[in-house]
Amino acid sequence: MKFASALGAAVLLLALAGSSHAVPPVSSTQKIDLGKLQGKGFPPSMKVTVYRAPGAGTRQPLVLIVPQYGSVIEDGWFASQADYFTDAGYVVAVPHLTDLYQDDRQMPAYVGRMRRDLVEDTTPYAVELLAPLIALTGPDGPATPQHVVLGVGYGAIVAANYAALGPPGCEGLVMISAGFGVRKDLQPEEDDMRDSVDAFGRLGHKVKLPSLWLNAASNRRISDQTAQQLFAAFHAGSPAATLRVLPDLGVDGDWLFSVATAPAAWQPETGKFLAA
Repeated sequence: MKFASALGAAVLLLALAGSSHAVPPVSSTQKIDLGKLQGKGFPPSMKVTVYRAPGAGTRQPLVLIVPQYGSVIEDGWFASQADYFTDAGYVVAVPHLTDLYQDDRQMPAYVGRMRRDLVEDTTPYAVELLAPLIALTGPDGPATPQHVVLGVGYGAIVAANYAALGPPGCEGLVMISAGFGVRKDLQPEEDDMRDSVDAFGRLGHKVKLPSLWLNAASNRRISDQTAQQLFAAFHAGSPAATLRVLPDLGVDGDWLFSVATAPAAWQPETGKFLAA
């Protein structure tokens, strides 16, 4: 990746500053009109929340965050995560794909059993990620085409499908707590697990970018063993992938990217990946 020039001293600054941020990032939520964009599968319009450092006046590389299922973007869910990247000189965009996730007509709900075809089902959402990318990296946009995509939970599967499309300027993929969700009181059936592993294997053969997988111990949705199995299948086709299993956070590891105590866990690994 070529992000070293974009980070450079910013990585050192982050290391010295820790998790304290004197000035929060500036955010704006806008509706992007997609009527003029050429591309099969784009919706007529979509909302995206954009975060920038205060006073940032130049176009900067982009971090495209794909939220987990059920995130409420309007409540500033990702504001504390975004300031890590804006401090390092990035523009951060969070598309409101959850508006689509929660529409049962587009993604039928699944409870107890894992959707065997769930990986393939995320392709339409992956295509729609191109929409904010095109709008934000155009001649008048705040970001450059150079970007990394970061997905959380179910959003990590969408992000991987997006990376598999080979979008211009995409230089890396970060997958946090990637896997299939099941009810906490149920275990996936053997056939479902086998299909899930096979699906991640197929996905790995499509993704040729460097990727970083982050999972935390004590995750009640994705056990360490499950994470290892899914990653191994993915890695077989995508050898540039790296898995890091982080220590017990003291909370459900599925909240690795969200809870206040977690940034000290995910930030160093993510910073090293971006600067590599």
